[in-house]
Amino acid sequence: LLCCESCPAAFHPDCLNIEMPDGSWYCNDCKNGKKPQYHDIIWVKLGNYRWWPAEVCHPKDIPPNIQKMKHDIGEFPVFFFGSKDYYWTHRRRVFPYIEGDRGNKDHGNGIGKVFRSALEEANARFQEIKRQRETRKEQENERRPPPYQFMK
Repeated sequence: LLCCESCPAAFHPDCLNIEMPDGSWYCNDCKNGKKPQYHDIIWVKLGNYRWWPAEVCHPKDIPPNIQKMKHDIGEFPVFFFGSKDYYWTHRRRVFPYIEGDRGNKDHGNGIGKVFRSALEEANARFQEIKRQRETRKEQENERRPPPYQFMK
């Protein structure tokens, strides 16, 4: 198993069609400098809990008691879907949410129901943010001047 040095990503070398490298290895997201941004939907891993869908929040948009929580430089607040909790985390504990992510199978117990609810909320919010970004991009394209044409 090939593990990224700066995030929780892990891959089979065969799946990436590469040889097992000697020493450190970084995934494409980390190589390209992809960092979580405000309103990104992500997977977060805390302690022994399962990976859980969350949204990256701006610190001014979280409750005052969470703002006052002790946290380190580089940490950012996230809002957990389903449980409606907030927490400060860092980049090494997160992984990007991709459209269609479903998590693992669960057995319908109490936490399974909350997890299913969290997945539904995360997917709905992901679609909403995607629509907002597409609309914003279309509006920006409408405001651009026509391409330059050289005239003699």
